[in-house]
Amino acid sequence: MKYFTTHITVNKILKSQNHLPALQLLNKLHLSIGFGTRISGFCAEAAITDCSESGAKVITTCGEGQLKEALDNLGNMNQQGIQVDHRTYTRVFEKCIGQKAFPEANWVYTKMIENGFKPNTSEGNSLIKAHINAGFMEDARQVFDKMPERNEVSWTVMMAGYIKGLNELEAIKLFSRILWTDVKPDAFIFASVLKACASFGLVEGGEQVLGHIVRVGLKSDAFVGNAIIDMYVKCGSMKDARQVFDEMRDRNDITWTSMITGYVQHDNAEEALKVLSLMNWTDMKPNPFIFSSVLRACAVLASVEQGKRLHAQVIRMGFESNLFVGNSIVTMYAKCGRIEDARQLFDGMPEQDVVSWSAMLVGFGQCGQEAEALHLFCKMQQANVKPNEFTLATVLSSCGNLAALEQGKQLHGHIIKNGLVSFLSAGNALTAMYAKCRSIYDAYQVFGEMSVSNVVSWTTMIMGYVDEGYDEEALEVAFQMQRSGIEPNDYTFASILIACSNISVLEKGKQVHALIIKAGFESHISVKSGLVTMYSKCGSIDDAQQTFVSLDKGDVVSWTAIIAACAQHGLGTEALKLFGQMQRQGVKPDHVTFIGLLSACSNAGLVDEGWHYFNSMDKDYGIEPTVEHYACIVDLFGRAGHLDEAEDFINKMPLKPDAVVWGALLGACKVHGNIELGKRVSECLLELEPQCVGTHILLANIYAADGRWVDAGNVRQTMKDKGLRKQPGRSWIEVQNTVHTFVADDKSHPQSREIYAMLDRLLEQIEEAGFVPDTNCVLYDVEEEQKEYIVSHHSEKLAIAFGLISTPPRTPIRISKNLRICADCHTATKLISKIVEREIVARDANRFHHFKSGLCSCGDYW
Repeated sequence: MKYFTTHITVNKILKSQNHLPALQLLNKLHLSIGFGTRISGFCAEAAITDCSESGAKVITTCGEGQLKEALDNLGNMNQQGIQVDHRTYTRVFEKCIGQKAFPEANWVYTKMIENGFKPNTSEGNSLIKAHINAGFMEDARQVFDKMPERNEVSWTVMMAGYIKGLNELEAIKLFSRILWTDVKPDAFIFASVLKACASFGLVEGGEQVLGHIVRVGLKSDAFVGNAIIDMYVKCGSMKDARQVFDEMRDRNDITWTSMITGYVQHDNAEEALKVLSLMNWTDMKPNPFIFSSVLRACAVLASVEQGKRLHAQVIRMGFESNLFVGNSIVTMYAKCGRIEDARQLFDGMPEQDVVSWSAMLVGFGQCGQEAEALHLFCKMQQANVKPNEFTLATVLSSCGNLAALEQGKQLHGHIIKNGLVSFLSAGNALTAMYAKCRSIYDAYQVFGEMSVSNVVSWTTMIMGYVDEGYDEEALEVAFQMQRSGIEPNDYTFASILIACSNISVLEKGKQVHALIIKAGFESHISVKSGLVTMYSKCGSIDDAQQTFVSLDKGDVVSWTAIIAACAQHGLGTEALKLFGQMQRQGVKPDHVTFIGLLSACSNAGLVDEGWHYFNSMDKDYGIEPTVEHYACIVDLFGRAGHLDEAEDFINKMPLKPDAVVWGALLGACKVHGNIELGKRVSECLLELEPQCVGTHILLANIYAADGRWVDAGNVRQTMKDKGLRKQPGRSWIEVQNTVHTFVADDKSHPQSREIYAMLDRLLEQIEEAGFVPDTNCVLYDVEEEQKEYIVSHHSEKLAIAFGLISTPPRTPIRISKNLRICADCHTATKLISKIVEREIVARDANRFHHFKSGLCSCGDYW
C-alpha cells in the first residue's frame, strides 16, 4: 500500500514538471522495498525525457532572441541536476558570442567542461577572439588555459592579442610554450613572435626565432620574410634587414615599404632612394607610404631635384590627391627651402588637414618667415581646423623668434582652453617662447607647473636664464635637474658651460667637466668647444689649451674657440700660429673665426698683421666683412693710438657704422685723451643710441680727465634728466663653490674686518716697494687725499684681499670685474703678485690680465 501511495504522489509531482523531487522520492521508495535495480531505468528514462524537453525549450528560446530567458532556463536545469546535452550548450554559447555577452559565454563554456563535454577547439578560439576584441585579455587567457585542446589558431590568436595589448613579453613566453607542444608553429605564429621581439629590440631573440623558421622551411615565405625584415629594422640592424631583403625571391608592397621606411627612420636617406631606384626596375609600383618615406628622404638631403622627380611620378600614378602624399610633398618643398612651391601646392590641395597646415607653418619658420607663419595660423583658425600640440608648438616657436609676447600669451590661453597644457611638447614650447620673449618669470612659472618634464624642458629653462644674464640661477636649475634624475644631453652641458663662463666660476666648471666625462659627452665637439671657452673665460688658459689639444679632430667651432681664448688672454702671436695650423689641417675659417683673430691682433698691438688678415677675408676666403669685423679694425687702430686712421677708416666704410664701431673709437679717445674727437664721436653715438649709459659716461670721463669739470657735470646732469644710471663697478671671486661679490668701499661682507686688515697690509707693502696711487681714474672734483682713498678701496682690490685670506698659499687667485680695470689697480696688482708670490688672474670687461712676479701678460697694453 505504501508503494502505491508514494507512486501517486510521484505522478502528481511529475505532472507539475518538477522532476527532481519526484525522482528522489521514487528512488527512496524503491530502495526501501528492495527494487534498487528497477529505479535506474526509470530515472534514466525520465531524465532523458526531461533533458530533451528542457533543452528543446532552451534552444527555442535562443532562436526567438530571448538570450536572458534561455540562460535562466539553462541555469535552472543545472541547479535541478537535469543533464544538458552538447547541442544545447553549443546553441546558447553561439548566441552569447553573437550578442557579445562574454561573461555569459564564459559561464556556458565552463559548464560544458564541468559536465564532461569536450568543447570544439573552434568554440574556444571564438571565445578567445571575442574577449580580445573586447579588450579582456585576462578572460581570454583563462579560456585559453581551460581549453582541452589547442590548435595553431589558438596560439596565434592569443599571441596577437598580447601584442595588440602591448604585452609583448607574454607573447614571447607563449611562443616558448609552443615549442614544447605538438603544435607546429605556422607563418602567423612566427610573424607574431618576431613582432614581439622587435618591440623590445631583442635582436638576439629574433635570431633564435629565425633559426626555428629556417628549420621548418618558412624563411622563403613572403609573410615571414617581411616579419624578419620588420624585426631587424625596428632593432636598428639595417645591414641584416638588407641581407634578408636581398635573399627574398618574392617581394611585395610590404617588403619594399619596410626597407625604404627603415632606411629613412635610421637616417640613411641615400640608401632609401637607392632602394626606390631598384623598385622602379621591377613590376612593383610605389604606394603612398613609400612615396611619403622617399619624399622625407629628399627633405633630409635637401635634394629638391629628386623631390621634383618624385612629385612628377606621384602625379603620373594619380596619388597627388592623396592627403598623406600631398602633405609629404608640401613638407619636402618647405624643408628644401622652396617655400613658394610648398605654398602653391598647399593652396591647390583638394583637402587639407592639421598635418598640411603644420607642414606649412614649420616651413615658414625654417625659412625665417615667422610673421607669415603667424598670419597662416590665423587663416587656419578661420578655416576651423583644430590645431594639435605639435602645431601650437610650431607657432609658439615663431612667437618666440619674433618676441611676440602678446600673441604667445593668447596661444597660451588657447592651449589651456583646449586641455593641451598637460602635453609635454606644449609645456616645452611655452617655456621656450616666454624665455625668448625675455619673460623669464613666466617661463619659470610654466616650467614649474609642468606635471612631466624631460631634458628639453630643463635645457630650455637653463638656456633662458643664461640668455637673460641670470647665470647663477641657470646653474641652480642645472643642479636641480641633476637631483631630479633627468640625464643632461650635449645641449644641456653646452648651456651650463656658458653660464660657468659668464661668471668665471672655475670650480663649478671643473665639476661640470667631471659630469661630462661621466655622462660620456667629452668627445662631442660642441661640448669640447664649450669646455675650451669655459676654461678660457674662467682664467685658466692652460686648461683651455690642454682641452683643445685632446680633440681628435677639431672643426671650425673648436678652432675658433681656442683662437678667441688666446685673444682674450693677450696671446696674439699664439693665436696667429693656431690660425696657420687650422689652415694646414684644411679647416676653413668662418666670419666668427676672423673676429677672434682680429681681436687677438688688437689686444696684442699687432696692427700690421690685423690689417693683413682683414684684407684677406674677401680676397682669400670669400668672406665679406661684417660690421663686427670693421669694429675690430677700429679697435685695432684706436688701441695703438692711430685715432685719425681709425676715424678715416670709419668714414670710408661700405657699411653704415653702428654703435659698436663708434664705441670702439670713443673708448680709444678716452684712453689717449683726444677730447675733440671724443666729443664728435659721442655725438654720433648719441644719435644712434640716445639712451646709452656707456656713451654718456665715457664722454663725462673724457672731460673730467682733462679737468673740464663743468662739461663733465653737464653730461652727468643730462644723464640724471634722462633717468640714466651708471652700472656700479663690481668684482667677484669664487671660493669653495661660493661666489663672493664686492663693490667699491664695500663693508657688507661677513669677513669685512679681515679683508680690510689684509688690504691695509698690502697697501703698506706696495708703498714701501715704491707704489704711488694713480688718481687720474677718479673723475670727480674732490681733494687728492679723497681720491687716494677711493682708488685704494676699489672692488678688485677687495676681491684680491679676500682671495688671499681664503685660499691656500701659492695657489692662483682668479677675480672678475664687470668694467675695465683701472690703471691704479693694474699697477697695484702687479706689485701685489710679486710680494705675495702668487699668480693673480683678473678678467675685466675686455680681456684677461695674468699678474705674476710683478709683471702683467698684457705688457701694459690694454
